[in-house]
Formats: sequence, C-alpha cells, structure tokens
Amino acid sequence: MYYATWKPAADIFYSGNQWLIRMELAGVSPAEVQVLTQGSELTVRGRRRDLRVQHGFICHALEISYSHFERSIALPARIIVSSIRLEFQDGILNIYLTTDNYQ
Repeated sequence: MYYATWKPAADIFYSGNQWLIRMELAGVSPAEVQVLTQGSELTVRGRRRDLRVQHGFICHALEISYSHFERSIALPARIIVSSIRLEFQDGILNIYLTTDNYQ
C-alpha cells in the first residue's frame, strides 16, 4: 500500500480537450515522480527525500514536508494515455494531455 503524507498544490488549465496541469514539486527529483492514469483520473505520486541539514546547524522550524506525496485529479473525460507529455522545470511539473470529447 502507498502512504502519502502531503498533497502538492496544482493549477489546472484547459482549451477544448487539451489540458495543462501544473504541480508544485520543489525539491523533488524527476526520478522520484510517477504519473498514473485510470480512465479520467490522473494521479501524481512520489517522494521528496529526507531533509539534510548542514553540519553544525540545529533545526528551529520545519514546515516543508519531506516524505511521500500523492495528488489525484479527476478530469471530465477519459485521458488519452498516449497524449501525456511531462516537463519538469524550476520545481514545477507541467503535465500536458488530451481527453476524449470534452468541449
């Protein structure tokens, strides 16, 4: 079973049946990210690796989650899996995809 402890923020845009989902994944390696689909649902999961504090420092506050994450987004039509294109830049994962017959 997969246990997620935080959900990354996402922005969702569309034009007809073309979609762009932007997900904030600062500090997450692209190798740690999985993108899954089932029908009209898109799921992004992965892990932001453990915090590494520089030698000699003591933590005063810890607000960033360093653990597994998962975020599912339901779209109004079936996702065409072959259309998915991923782009990772400056801590943002851009997911471009097409759905069936959404107007």
